Formats: sequence, C-alpha cells, structure tokens
Amino acid sequence: MREDRGEIEAAAHGRIPSLVRENDLSGDLHTHTDLTDGVASLEAMAAAARDRGYEYYAVTDHAPDLVMQRMTDRWTGADFLAGFDICVASAHSHFEQPRAEMTRRFIAACENPHVNIIGHPTTRRIGRRPPVEVDFGELFRACARTGTALEVNASPQRLDLPSDHIRAARDAGVRFAIDSDAHSVSDLGNMPYGAGTAQRGWLTRDDVINTWPLDRLRAFLRKGRPDHR
Repeated sequence: MREDRGEIEAAAHGRIPSLVRENDLSGDLHTHTDLTDGVASLEAMAAAARDRGYEYYAVTDHAPDLVMQRMTDRWTGADFLAGFDICVASAHSHFEQPRAEMTRRFIAACENPHVNIIGHPTTRRIGRRPPVEVDFGELFRACARTGTALEVNASPQRLDLPSDHIRAARDAGVRFAIDSDAHSVSDLGNMPYGAGTAQRGWLTRDDVINTWPLDRLRAFLRKGRPDHR
C-alpha cells in the first residue's frame, strides 16, 4: 500500500483495511485449456485446480470467432451465452478503436445479462502493447450499475487492472475477480501477482467475488436473473 495515496493518513486514523490475500481465494474464474489456446487438457487443468484446494474452478475458453485451435460453434450450440455458468468478456481485437467507440463496446458487454466479468480490462501486455483508450469512469459506473465484475488479471504479462484503476473502480462500487488467466497448469500459480496488485488497490475479501462461498458467488453471477437450477 506504500503508494502515496493516503495510506499514511489512513493508518494515523486507524482506517487501514484488511487487505485480500492469496489464501483468501476460493477459486479461479478465468482459465483456458487446449480446446483453444491453452496447452493442457481440461482434465489436467481441473485436477491441478483440485490439488490447489479450490472450492470452485471455471474454464473460460475463447469464443469461436477467434478461430483458436478446436473451438467451433459445434462446441457451443445455439444458446451460446445463456448456457454457461460464467462468462468473461475480454477485448482481443480492434485495439485501435477510438475512445468513444471502445467505451461503448465495453459498456455493451457490461449490459449483457450473461456477461459476469470484464477480463484484463485495459488489454495491455506489459512491454508489448499499451492500454486501449476507454473512458474508465464510465466503465466503472456501468460495472457497478449492472453487477459486472472487473478482473485483476494475475498474469505477469498483464497485471490488469493496474492498481490506480482498481482503487477508482472500488470507490465507484465495483466488485472484482482475481484470476490467473492460466493457459497451462503452471500458470495457475500466477495468483500471488494478482493478489499483490489487488492489495495495492486496497481491495478487501468482500470486494473480490472469488473469495466468496459458492452460493453467494452464484447469486452474483445471475445478475438479477431468476435461479432456474
């Protein structure tokens, strides 16, 4: 928290929050298998997640329009989004769009009743690709209004959201998911980087949906829709 963002004053008045830690995480909500661009099978990834002691684990392979390895419409069916337990929406193309157009794109994702998390929201790749142009204030308000979480992507190549955006989004009432974005079994170990980034943004356990018990998480993922289980 030593970022010169009010932590000294907060400590002086006894208002330092109890920050989220890696061992608070009950599951991982953004991972991939060799169905798309991962390198390990579903069985291997699920077994590794079980070995980590997770209460729940999500596989979020890419949509078929990205034409990654074996993912096709045959694997998803007609009810593409409605049939899934969780949906992570992430920008993977058209990074050069103007700010207003990119902002509309992100807000449309938030307003989709089946989208639960905006993945790696700035889309940056550290040292390789700069962030996209988005009105993050508008995005944060849309996330809070629609019950859409923002991701703290723990991949060392991303660390996205950055901590300054995390703090602003938290102040706007947004919830978060700390995810590994694993493309291999070893990538499941990315979580300490995400937890550290979340701490720099002052997040607590209550701010992070994948510290919650499964029933509370499921209620959040419904985004107000009835439970038809």
